[in-house]
Amino acid sequence: MSRLPWDARVAVITGAETETGAALAVELARRGAAVAVQYDKSFVRAKELVRSIERNGGRAVAIRADLSDPSAADLLCKKAGGAFGDVDIVVASEAPPSAAREGEEDAQSIADAVRDRLLAVLSPLHAALDAMARRGSGLLVHAGSGEPAGPASEAARAAAAAAVVALGRTAGPLGLSTHTLVLGTPQETARGVAHLAEGAAGHAPAAVGSVMQR
Repeated sequence: MSRLPWDARVAVITGAETETGAALAVELARRGAAVAVQYDKSFVRAKELVRSIERNGGRAVAIRADLSDPSAADLLCKKAGGAFGDVDIVVASEAPPSAAREGEEDAQSIADAVRDRLLAVLSPLHAALDAMARRGSGLLVHAGSGEPAGPASEAARAAAAAAVVALGRTAGPLGLSTHTLVLGTPQETARGVAHLAEGAAGHAPAAVGSVMQR
């Protein structure tokens, strides 16, 4: 597989309203990739992120999508492709927890919160899968936070990591690379994803998604 130069790469980054999502977008744009940043509620924060990237010579666009709806995730990837070309990197950063749900520990509240956060991770990864598989290459990453979390966040993180490993069993033989990356700070996570992208561009991926934690 030939190595794509960074300025030919297109990345979809979810969670522009989070520190991790913003750090991911800044790092990949700094390296030369065009980035489509997803947001749900805060257009102002997403637009500020885009302007910051553009001021530093990068290419970025903000796209609103409710990732609890898989069809919205499909549209997110299509809009990113329309703006910049074929999407070859999708990074689903963990959604910020709902303060109301995170503070409750009854079974139903935890189950509801896990479902919401799991969809926010898996919907964009699955949305890009078919197009990447047709091209025979692509990088799909679940980027978590290394900070302590409540029971719902911990459960959702573990479930997402397991789902990404399962996704890797399907995606790997098709030429795609899948990973879960959980590091200490947003900046460390962003650099880790960039390192994965370098590897994914340079050689055929393993058949099973990896889990990297610290």
